[in-house]
Amino acid sequence: LTANSSARVRALNGLSVMGSLQASAAQLDLDGDLDITGSVTLGNGDHQASGSLQIGGALSMPAGQALVLDGAGSINVSLANPFPTVRFAGSDYDVIVLRCSTLEHLSGNLSIAQCVVDGDASFQGESIEDLGGGLLEVAGNLAIQTSSAVTSPPATILCSGDWVADSSFAPAAGLVELNGAGAQTVTMPAFRWHDLRIESASVVNTAQSVQIDGAL
Repeated sequence: LTANSSARVRALNGLSVMGSLQASAAQLDLDGDLDITGSVTLGNGDHQASGSLQIGGALSMPAGQALVLDGAGSINVSLANPFPTVRFAGSDYDVIVLRCSTLEHLSGNLSIAQCVVDGDASFQGESIEDLGGGLLEVAGNLAIQTSSAVTSPPATILCSGDWVADSSFAPAAGLVELNGAGAQTVTMPAFRWHDLRIESASVVNTAQSVQIDGAL
């Protein structure tokens, strides 16, 4: 289906694409689940989806655009299909596999199995938690400022940029690895971790007392 002059693709009960959907000027407005084994091309704007995402094919949109997830469900998208920006603005999502340039978590709870962010990530929703030995990999800056305590974060968190967390980050398990090249700024009310690893190329300075509940 080619609809390159359409301004909007609206689906009220899910969307499944096994062939090709070309809508290079359109915004996506989707109620329900999105299942793509073929290919979908979208235009500028915030694209909204309210259910689960199962994408083994390709969903492309211009750089700088956002996919807004404003419902609940599971996210399973091939790492070969990164999104520019993903914004979680709904309730609870299981992130099975996801890769994006920027991640914004505004509401709800995220359970993370594998999430790769090529830029910055901020978590300001209800909470984040581990899903089956999860991995959160952030190449840029990472901020955790959730409304509920993060006691069981993803099993491994890799951060290459600056780290910001408020008192909501209170891990009872899990490893944080600071793996940047050069100075990494850490801003926290207390310099407290469960397991912490600082890679050889990273430089972290703190004037705070250091508390490691697990391994350093």
